[in-house]
Amino acid sequence: LAAASASSPSPLTFPEPIQPVQSPTSIESEVARLLELGQRREAEQHYPEAAAAYREALAVRPGDDEIRTRLARVLSWHGGQEEAASLYRDVLARHPDDQETRAALARVLSWQRRFDEARELYGLVLQADPKNVEVRRGLAEVAHWQGNRAEALARYEALVAETRDPESERRLQAVRSELL
Repeated sequence: LAAASASSPSPLTFPEPIQPVQSPTSIESEVARLLELGQRREAEQHYPEAAAAYREALAVRPGDDEIRTRLARVLSWHGGQEEAASLYRDVLARHPDDQETRAALARVLSWQRRFDEARELYGLVLQADPKNVEVRRGLAEVAHWQGNRAEALARYEALVAETRDPESERRLQAVRSELL
């Protein structure tokens, strides 16, 4: 009997340390803290730190597409366009009518010079929201970056005429100066 008890663990010995279980309230407060940190770092334009905070929040709440979208946004701003595009596609797979995410993905694809895909996505958003200034400007940018100055000029002129959007006016002047 003594030999048997020496080889079997005592009832008070634990092979692994016991981890305290976090309450739902403490989990939510941790996610809120991480989101606030990410927002603060984003506002300060410290994008790698914002991305780290959003990644940590996403690890706690992996199904949260709002966090996934925030992470994609900051990644797209500091060289993580490929991962950002993947994250935006994940969100669109679950929310196929999310036009804001579709426009964000189109913008990232245009930055990657994947113009045909960007143009297609911008077109889908424009069908749902024909007056969307950001999307219309995105289509003008794609035309400009593809070297189609005439299309870019026409798109910017229409935008400026309808909206008086200062950013579109600035870009219109840039395209006009290239045509001279």
